[in-house]
Amino acid sequence: MMKRFFALFLCLLMCSACLFGCKFEEKEEVQLTPEEEELLKGAVINIHLGELIYDFDPANAYHNETAMKIISLLYEPLYYLDDNGKLKSNLIKKYEIVEDEEEGEYMMILYIHENAYWSDGTYVSANDVVYTWKRVLEAEASYDAAALLFDIKNARAANQGDTSIDNIGLSAPSDKRVEILFEGRIDYKQFLMNLTSYALAPLRENLATKTSFYTYNPYGDDATGDEADEEVIVRKYNDWAKKGATMASSGPFKLRTIEYPDDAARDPLGNYIHDENGNLLYYRYGIDADTGTTLVELRKGVRYEIDANGQTIAYTESYMNELMESDPGLYSDIATRTEVVQGLPSDYALEPQNFPQIILERNNYYFKDMDVDNWAVDRSVKPYRLVIDYSLSDEEIMQKYDNGEIFYVGDIPMSMRSSYKDSATITNGLSTHSYYLNQNAYVTYSFIEFNEDGTPVLFDSKGALVSFDPATGLPIMYKENGELLDFVFERDENDRVIYQTADGVKISSDATAIPITGEKIFANADVRNALSLAIDREAIANALVFAEAAGAIVPSGVFEPGTSKKTFRENGTDYIAKNANKDAALQKLASSGIDASKFVIDLSYAEYDEVHAYVAATVAALWTDLGFSVNLKPLRTIDNEDLWTTTQEILSDVKDDMWLETLISADYDVMAMDMVALTADPFSVLAPFAKLFSGMGMNMRNFNEYGEQQYVPATHITGFDDETYNQMIEDIYAEKTIADRSEALHAAEKYLVEQMPIIPIVYNQNAVLVNDEMLTNVTSSYYAPAVFTDTYLKDTIQYDSYTKKIMITTIVIVAVVIVVAGITVLTVILRTRAKKREEEIARISAEHEAKLREIRPGSRKS
Repeated sequence: MMKRFFALFLCLLMCSACLFGCKFEEKEEVQLTPEEEELLKGAVINIHLGELIYDFDPANAYHNETAMKIISLLYEPLYYLDDNGKLKSNLIKKYEIVEDEEEGEYMMILYIHENAYWSDGTYVSANDVVYTWKRVLEAEASYDAAALLFDIKNARAANQGDTSIDNIGLSAPSDKRVEILFEGRIDYKQFLMNLTSYALAPLRENLATKTSFYTYNPYGDDATGDEADEEVIVRKYNDWAKKGATMASSGPFKLRTIEYPDDAARDPLGNYIHDENGNLLYYRYGIDADTGTTLVELRKGVRYEIDANGQTIAYTESYMNELMESDPGLYSDIATRTEVVQGLPSDYALEPQNFPQIILERNNYYFKDMDVDNWAVDRSVKPYRLVIDYSLSDEEIMQKYDNGEIFYVGDIPMSMRSSYKDSATITNGLSTHSYYLNQNAYVTYSFIEFNEDGTPVLFDSKGALVSFDPATGLPIMYKENGELLDFVFERDENDRVIYQTADGVKISSDATAIPITGEKIFANADVRNALSLAIDREAIANALVFAEAAGAIVPSGVFEPGTSKKTFRENGTDYIAKNANKDAALQKLASSGIDASKFVIDLSYAEYDEVHAYVAATVAALWTDLGFSVNLKPLRTIDNEDLWTTTQEILSDVKDDMWLETLISADYDVMAMDMVALTADPFSVLAPFAKLFSGMGMNMRNFNEYGEQQYVPATHITGFDDETYNQMIEDIYAEKTIADRSEALHAAEKYLVEQMPIIPIVYNQNAVLVNDEMLTNVTSSYYAPAVFTDTYLKDTIQYDSYTKKIMITTIVIVAVVIVVAGITVLTVILRTRAKKREEEIARISAEHEAKLREIRPGSRKS
């Protein structure tokens, strides 16, 4: 009876707690204001992740560590590594292995999770996976990740142009089923490890196949007759990933808003425009008179007027040209009353006028269960928005963090790193800041002179730099005070030659037939090693604070093959000295036969990346000390002026990252970049340097003398092509027992360091600051230092609701524990009493039996 009573009491207690929770929530819901309803969508969390990125294609994110931090919030790979490096399923619900040894068929079947959706509510399908992988394997595409898929039947052949992309062993027999046929038996777990790469994360085919085109006239804009015909060039793979409206996300967040900073004003030759006080000027904006909504930059030649409301109305050149043909009267009226931007300092603004930011918003369909009617909007993703403000200075970022206005800092500004070193959480990254040396680049000589007809040409035997007087056009020799004039030689977009004079003014020449002479000095391994020996990696790492001097190529976070218990670096060796050795560098140069004083090296880097800029300036000084002239070449972003093939409209609010495009096109001498590991497997880092594993796009338009199409496999993007190394990687790939690859991979890295097609400088580290007083549940995965899926911002309605649920749950659990403990104690007491009673009865019974024997002698014992 007592047990039944306590069981009934426990049920009543639990029900009352639940009713209390329901009643409390119902009362709170009635009192909500519209503002509170908005807040219930979730927290708006201000964060800082680093510099702006301009391309959200996950396959292009492996050249920039900051890009990976944002990409990891937008896309879901099929599998992922947790923060301990353990393989976990993600978009895949389960997989099967089917082997038929008699037929020689080895297949993996992947079943996509039924609750995997894109941010527009479309489910993630098997066709999305098939499309994405074929895209990476296309013979004309350039993706390092191609080698991750080479175990698939005919994948290598398709990548090298030997068979159709449709012949690979990859199919989608149903919406949620992907069938993968392999060349033979492989290490299936390793293949799943490859699928943790964001480069292989599914993309939406109907969006990612959108193309744009631009026109190009090889004879110039002023060509007439037959030469006036323009060539239309179609671009694929790029522009869809530069704007939220043309993207769909499978990850916890989608790209809601991206606003880029104003472009600093430039003259026609590309020089920045400053006011009389030396302040950098920015383009002003006006409302496009054609659309009435779009803000357009007021560049030189644009007509504008101030309307009655004080608003600047802009009449773009294209609009005016169309108007001149369609409505000459209106054109004349506008032309009469408007002003034209002259391109003078007074025409531009002193301060940027827009608000650069990225806003990531919750993907409402992220692992959504469509069968649940009362599905909560924040069930799978707690924050409503993540806001990244790019208008702040370094000091403002950290001040707002200290004041509790920015809650998470994923990339501490360089100028502030020393102050926050002790409070940051630091982990090893999966990237190495490195320099690619283009072995196909003709590095120009540092001298020019003029022919008798005044045509300037490069010259390689004089001992002085030659320029010309802009007033007289005559060549001038500069050797004043023993110092040579810094000199720039380049071409503009119209193929005109540009020179820099003594006072820094750039002069353009219409001469277009100048041969650019030079040598492929980076094809010489001694030159590459000399440049590496001159770099003081330890000093650079100390200046960057959150970095380690690189002793090899594979970054710190990459695993030893076959295990996640030890990293490749822990089991490896440093092959590179961490301090500079100028004497050894000069000896290498002497061995190469190269006269450093003859060459100008273009060192390219992303203008918007402060780490790129600092390291480039430091390295340039060290290489100059070897005798080279080094031309720092910051690559900026430009307005995208491509047209959609469907609508033939210009893509608005889209930028082209010239750093990324220059890197991919291999149009550089030396390029600064972050070599991000495609996976936590060292093979993914080392394999692309081998010719047949590079994944670089082949030129499919090569023809021999008989008109036959030639397919020539492309080398690594650096132009590195070494038969010994190619064979080393081929042998490693042939070894399908992953753990047995270890020794060979370490040997391959050692050989690659000796050849030095890439100069590793520092291993990047992740250093983050979390405002624990305001944020809770900021987690991480092995590839992503911050996962905000379950993050709550304190002092919000959502967090209050969360804490109340936690409190109620805790009360119920404590009550249950107390009741269970009470019942247990009571049961023990009752059982103890019962036992004592039984013992007392037994004792009395024994006494009675003893007395009975006394009365009746000889009675039988019980």
